[in-house]
Amino acid sequence: MSCVEDQRVILCPCTICRKVGFFSSEKPKIKTTRLCVLILQSLKEIKPLQDYFNLKDDVYLFIQQHWNILSNITIFKKQNWKKSILDAFNHCPQIKSGKELFNNIGYYKLKDGIITSISDDTEILETMNSIVMASIQNVINQLYNNLLILNKFGNDLIAQQHSYIMMNLLTSLCN
Repeated sequence: MSCVEDQRVILCPCTICRKVGFFSSEKPKIKTTRLCVLILQSLKEIKPLQDYFNLKDDVYLFIQQHWNILSNITIFKKQNWKKSILDAFNHCPQIKSGKELFNNIGYYKLKDGIITSISDDTEILETMNSIVMASIQNVINQLYNNLLILNKFGNDLIAQQHSYIMMNLLTSLCN
């Protein structure tokens, strides 16, 4: 399932798409092994009858189809990101290789019982917190600019309302 169709973003029901808010932050922090687990989990959600996923045919295609969501991650800004993904798949204790089963390399699945949640990661929570704080700061800046304009053009009642809203926001942030 593609995430881009006619320049519009179409979200599929996978874990990655459900966490689009995290991945669309300026610099989302996530370990490469954690990302690989999430990719396999997402592939399993999209193709529940498939056990093993091929690195080239499934994983890289999934990344390409979800590029608009994943491209902010630092690993994908490097030329050798495919090698980094391969290394993470080979060294992640939550991922099982299908080398013996397929007599070939490049097939992987999540080990039985592995379901991960992106919200468990402290780094991710910190990133989300910084996004929320930046959004709040943006609202405060907009209110402050409105207040300056209102003061300049003399609408004291509306200026008082904006001032009151700003004070409430600042008070709630300090608590």
